Amino acid sequence: MANTRTSETAYHRLRKQAMATSTRHYNARGISAIRCERCQLTSSHCICAHLQSADCPAEFVLIMHRDELFKPTNTGRLIADCFPDRCHAFLWDRLSPEPALLALLADPARQCVVIFPGDEQGERKVLSEPVADGRLLTLIFLDGTWKQGRRMYNLSPWLQGVPALKLNPAARARYSTRVAAHDNYLSTAESAALALDVAGHCRQGEQLINYFVVFDRHYAAMRKNVALTVER
Repeated sequence: MANTRTSETAYHRLRKQAMATSTRHYNARGISAIRCERCQLTSSHCICAHLQSADCPAEFVLIMHRDELFKPTNTGRLIADCFPDRCHAFLWDRLSPEPALLALLADPARQCVVIFPGDEQGERKVLSEPVADGRLLTLIFLDGTWKQGRRMYNLSPWLQGVPALKLNPAARARYSTRVAAHDNYLSTAESAALALDVAGHCRQGEQLINYFVVFDRHYAAMRKNVALTVER
């Protein structure tokens, strides 16, 4: 594994682009804190020393709500951190998505699946596992709040033909920075780890979960303004 603490991921590039074109300032609790530019946690709780990248047989596509880019609680960026050469990131636009995103979705060499709790009685096809047909598995994540994610899932005409991949929420990791309204409301990083497990890429899923747990522990301590305990 190679350390990637200094590399710029697709998430960081997208965030820079959004900041350059933003017409309003993002304000939220903790906005005045001095944060690590990469991991967005304070220097006393920075997780960059724990970051190790690895290759992955699958690729990832983060379709991000604009507000999500600026939230320190965002976990989609953990996917980009762990698999920087296998992750793409785009801002969501209901009617005018990026041409590069449309080209990716239309690539016949890819098997694209959207990771979202699909309605098996609905019109969209729901898979219990990816199809083993030699195409590049491409996992698509709608990165935002659950209200935003459902809107993105239902109201994006260019995404309607992409099947959903069913996950097992009972296998979820612990995530204490947000309170989910329902058991199947997983964070983006948790969803990615479970999707990797479903696809048979358990080693990569475990790596992502381990990094996610570090983030969760550090963020919770930072939020409570307490020092990190030493793990033995």
